[in-house]
Amino acid sequence: KQGLLAPKIKSEYERAVELNSKNEDAMWGLVQYYTQAPGFMGGSYEKAIDMANELGKLNKLRGHSARVTVYNAQEKYDLVEKEYKLAAAVDPAWNLNLGYFYQQRGEFAKAFVTFEELEKAQGFKWSALYQIGRTSALSGQRFEQGVNALESYLQHNPEENQPSHAGAKMRLAMIYEKNGDKSKAIGLYKEALQEEPEMELAKEGLKRLE
Repeated sequence: KQGLLAPKIKSEYERAVELNSKNEDAMWGLVQYYTQAPGFMGGSYEKAIDMANELGKLNKLRGHSARVTVYNAQEKYDLVEKEYKLAAAVDPAWNLNLGYFYQQRGEFAKAFVTFEELEKAQGFKWSALYQIGRTSALSGQRFEQGVNALESYLQHNPEENQPSHAGAKMRLAMIYEKNGDKSKAIGLYKEALQEEPEMELAKEGLKRLE
């Protein structure tokens, strides 16, 4: 069914852009289609980038986001990094995405620097502190900095879109686990599960240690 529908989806997106050259949602849909579809069904990285560039003329940040999508699919990670940095120059919130990118790539030194700089930006202190702790938990590096960041975060009442205290305790447990403090890690995993019983990473942590 998807094979039969795909040409219609492509055709409708293209027609929508023909009718309204400023239809950002249709342009974004085409970027995704061209990126994901195989060549024999009209997929094309070249067309995806061209459409992303057109989208960027209307909305800089959506243009950067669209190019990130295409470059990720091509595994052109140097260009993904470039797009994140350009987007962050427009909106500092994109430094969070840049930091996540570094975490996923295992480039932890860059992740630490990115989140440290974001901590100084107005309105991003708590998100940055949590991510500094998360980077420490993932990497096993900067034990003291990671612990201090998460303990500071636990003094803050998270907003709806911010990680929970249970999440912070789970990351803190990961740091202690990697530092060899088994009892401290177990205690924190248990605290996290008391607050959020379905947290899989905390369950996995306890299973490793008990």
